[in-house]
Amino acid sequence: MSIKDYKWNVAFKSLALAFISYTIIFVLYSIVEVTDKKSKFAFATELLDKQKQRLVYTSLFVNTVFHIDGVVLKKIYSESDKYGLDTYVYSLSGKGGKYEGNEEIVILSMIYAFGNMNSFIGNENSLIYYRSYESGGKIISFNDLGDFGVNQSMFSKERCQQYNLCSLYATKESLSDRLLVSSIYDDYRTGSKTITLSSPIIDNGKVIGDISTDIYFDISILADEASISSQTQGGMNYINVDYPQYPMGELSFRSSYVVDNKSTLVFELPITKLILDTAPIFLLSLAISLIATIHYMRYTIQKKMFSQVYEESNRDEMTGLCNRKVFSTPEFLSDTLNQTVAILAIDGNKLKQINDTYGHHCGDAAIKHIADAMKKVFRDSDYIVRTGGDEFLAILPGCPSPRVMELKEQLKKEVMRKKIRPHNLAVSVSVGIAFKRPEEDLEYALIAADENLYSDKADSRDASA
Repeated sequence: MSIKDYKWNVAFKSLALAFISYTIIFVLYSIVEVTDKKSKFAFATELLDKQKQRLVYTSLFVNTVFHIDGVVLKKIYSESDKYGLDTYVYSLSGKGGKYEGNEEIVILSMIYAFGNMNSFIGNENSLIYYRSYESGGKIISFNDLGDFGVNQSMFSKERCQQYNLCSLYATKESLSDRLLVSSIYDDYRTGSKTITLSSPIIDNGKVIGDISTDIYFDISILADEASISSQTQGGMNYINVDYPQYPMGELSFRSSYVVDNKSTLVFELPITKLILDTAPIFLLSLAISLIATIHYMRYTIQKKMFSQVYEESNRDEMTGLCNRKVFSTPEFLSDTLNQTVAILAIDGNKLKQINDTYGHHCGDAAIKHIADAMKKVFRDSDYIVRTGGDEFLAILPGCPSPRVMELKEQLKKEVMRKKIRPHNLAVSVSVGIAFKRPEEDLEYALIAADENLYSDKADSRDASA
């Protein structure tokens, strides 16, 4: 492998490994993050739903108070005291104003309706109060708002219609479900991004006030690093909690909640945010993958080089056959240990005469010719060994006796089939066969095969005479 190929190989494998590991981490992170965000969204909408239901329930109860008799009304007044709720009046003239008109009966009725719902009033993410349109306008709260000051713009038609805040200026269609949901606006007192839920109080067909809840999204569990905005589309008010700073926002995990007949809360978590959040992990994965790939490829190359050196040390340089070192390899020992092994001792006939007459190069050609014939006749799983000069061994694990005899004759024919150039020399071999049983030692079988080789040589000489 060239240096250029090596570098490309490292780069490709590192990228592939980094991408696979990052993809697994990204999927796991996305599952956890999406599940967490959807859980928070569900929790936030559950809180919003409870606020809405209690608000509408309280409004309905307060509106019925105007039509009940004095005995029941006195009972409401007397029982309201036991809930221990303080009220704080904020008017245009400042803090501490007095009740006027229907304000007292509305507040006492609200306290009675709240009953054991004090936790609804004290929630840190929201504020419940009564917005009175009587006597110039008041805010009556159950929480001390400190130095909060009421100004005329809070009750102006322009502001109320801009943010859909006041039932006094809302359409009948908007109030058909007795709930008015504002768009997102900046709260005067806290500066937080706020949504106001309002339910009207009506006396003799006239809106005299709203029971309202301000929900502060800046400190809610839903607003984590998100942007909150409102958008009117097709007569619907969409309150969007999303991440506009991330591109391709249309590819998002989306959840929605219908607040009322005119308002829907939408939460969107873009996939690009998840990708960018985990980008450092990809870079870390790439660095680790690069280091691991370099070490792995170095190990692979070194292992391959060692294997080649080890293989070459077990090979005969001239013929490519095994040498005697193969007898000590784990593979050979494993293949020959617990089964019958056929051993063929093979020797070239009259190769010394060829060497003396035609030179060593012809003798070497004859040796290579015998080796090539052995490669053709025996199996790849057999061990073909050059033990020295023109002496060879073929060791055949698990080969039955009849087949061994066939191979002996087949080898002799294959050797004699071709002649050695340039002198067209005929070459033959003698073969001695022995079998090593599982319990026997290899050396004894080699000696037996060698003895049988000499017998075959003698028979060949007798036949030629």
